[in-house]
Amino acid sequence: MASIFLLNFKLPSSSAATISPDDIKWPAYKYQPSEGNVPNPQNGSSIWGFVTPQTEEVVTYKAKGQISITAQLAKGTSTGEWTFVVLNHNPEKGGWVRSIYSKKESASKDVNPMTVTFNMQSNDVGWYYFQVLAISPGRNPDYYYSKMIAAKIEPNGQPATKISVARDVLFNGMPTAISAQLEPKNTNATAINWAGSLLSFANSGIVNTTIATGKLAGTTKERVQGAQMTTLSVEADNSKIGTNNVSTKKNIKVGGLDNLEVNTSSQSPVQWQPYGIDPKYDAPNSTFQWYYYNDLTKDTVAKPLIDKDGIQGSKQKVLTFNTGAAAQRYNQKYFQLVVNYTDPVTKKSTSFFSNKAQLIASDKGTLELVSVPQLFSFEKMDSTGGNPSVQEISTSGAVLEVKIPPNDDDKPTIRVRDTRAVTDPSWELDVSLVPFEYLDSDPDLPKSLGTGDGGQTELDVGFFDTDTRIMDDGVPVLALASNDRGNDIAKKVYWSELHIPQTPNIQTGTYQAVLTWNLVAAPTAQAPTK
Repeated sequence: MASIFLLNFKLPSSSAATISPDDIKWPAYKYQPSEGNVPNPQNGSSIWGFVTPQTEEVVTYKAKGQISITAQLAKGTSTGEWTFVVLNHNPEKGGWVRSIYSKKESASKDVNPMTVTFNMQSNDVGWYYFQVLAISPGRNPDYYYSKMIAAKIEPNGQPATKISVARDVLFNGMPTAISAQLEPKNTNATAINWAGSLLSFANSGIVNTTIATGKLAGTTKERVQGAQMTTLSVEADNSKIGTNNVSTKKNIKVGGLDNLEVNTSSQSPVQWQPYGIDPKYDAPNSTFQWYYYNDLTKDTVAKPLIDKDGIQGSKQKVLTFNTGAAAQRYNQKYFQLVVNYTDPVTKKSTSFFSNKAQLIASDKGTLELVSVPQLFSFEKMDSTGGNPSVQEISTSGAVLEVKIPPNDDDKPTIRVRDTRAVTDPSWELDVSLVPFEYLDSDPDLPKSLGTGDGGQTELDVGFFDTDTRIMDDGVPVLALASNDRGNDIAKKVYWSELHIPQTPNIQTGTYQAVLTWNLVAAPTAQAPTK
């Protein structure tokens, strides 16, 4: 006996559109159940044959939403219990799937057409073909396939396409908030599956944020030397949106202290700063104490540091050695910072111990700018004495000569001393000049020499074999370089001139500029030539 079904698809808040053969190529697949013979749907009733792309409609709905499928059984069908099954096919994955959605309904000759409705959760994003299979009653049932419906499933929201984690350090044992930055900002995704050795995680209750505790091996008083690296991984959960998750990995350093190398020749203060201290556990809710160990053996006792002999900050977050020599006393010893936190509400105290990090003190020499020439200092400019007149500068500019003592011992000298024990102790000495400023109080008068905001006044400095031209634009100019000339270089200034440009609005008063010499370690460069 023939059976006739009418199939309706109801998709809440959906839209439909006509497609062309170029949009969808209908597959030649059909569902193959394990039992019985399967009539070819294309050779069966016209009601159950595959429809063509030109006449089929594509229904669009959101992933992980609901789709309602209604199948109707006509009068005059076989009596007894019928089985209805929903089939679906994703061309990208291949094959037909007999879903979990199935129902059994009884029919009799006297009933009106029987209707069966399936309410299902939609699939992941993509193209799908849906079909209803009706299995007739009896030991040798017949299988009837409905027309196919094409469905385009779109993301149910904005998926995350990128994820990043800003934090890359943690203080040992200290719970710290770590945020996952998801892109785009309007994504509906959330951060999930935080993982990493040395790390434990707790949900802070804030979207895309977790509380991570990085903890090294060992007991409270027996921490491992140095920091340790671990790999933090986190996913952006797009499953509720209907697309694949994205993930990222980030190297996280756990510890609190890096080893510190100190140059004992340095006369400048050296600071030892911890890393990874969460603001919650910083001052004023915490106190600090630095300890040192002679070695890392099990029986070594921690000794508290005190502020003496060139050490400051033993009870502060940052430890300071006033000079390199002050650090020499602790060469090869191991240091640890203890953060003693008191909860401002519960008054409960907790201590966090950094890893043990080593102080290495050695004489590496210094790169030092011993002296630079004091080349100029101008007083008021008027029409008397050896200074040019206001009229002269306003009409044509002027050249001022800096008087240099004739005796070599009294000449201004640039001296650089380099005692660093390195293979290539190269350095550069740069010099820059900012525009001259008029120091008197009248705000309507020009602020610099020349007609602009600098770059017109020129200072020339002449050495025995070279000279350096410096414009008042603040741009550094190479004045001297190491060039393998030894570790104690002295260059005497033989002449110097200041070229003042024409300044129509020049006024009687005081003009002042700052000349800056900057010594830096750098690749060897040739000194400028005249």
